[in-house]
Amino acid sequence: MKTIEKYLTDEELELIPSLLGEQVYMIYSPGLHVDANLNMIEANSLSLSSKMGFFNFYTSWIDSDEFDYYEMTLSRTDDPFGITRNQEGLLMATSWISITPASAIRKIELFEDSDEFEYADPESELASVRYDSAFLFTQKDGNEFLIGVSETIADLTLFLRDGQSIREHLRGKGIRRQWK
Repeated sequence: MKTIEKYLTDEELELIPSLLGEQVYMIYSPGLHVDANLNMIEANSLSLSSKMGFFNFYTSWIDSDEFDYYEMTLSRTDDPFGITRNQEGLLMATSWISITPASAIRKIELFEDSDEFEYADPESELASVRYDSAFLFTQKDGNEFLIGVSETIADLTLFLRDGQSIREHLRGKGIRRQWK
């Protein structure tokens, strides 16, 4: 079986350790999709606020002629992704998630997932695409939140805060990296 790896870049991964010790209390987005029954929030992008700026997470569904997979992207900017400031410099966010009281992040785990597929050519071998799927943030007070791929072709990024929902989402995924 052929394995194809589509992971975050080294430059993106270098941003992650700087979130350790941060007290993230607000997550901004240009728009949220809330499913109260499933305890989940989805958005085109999610931007974690920190003392160092905003850590922006967004997901894309990559549908190529050869194979399909989810691609997670990470960046750090002075403003939340997709949100502008008014003339006074205030954020014009229409949607946000409050996770107060904030507790410092003590551990971050990066989970990977994989999808198997067959090429259109029946003589080609089976292939597996491995990709980064979710970040699990553990706070000093024991609470957790997850930001990751929403498994849909709508290019949505997932936010989970509920422990049971997090465990269900991570079922079958493996830890690829960990920061403490």
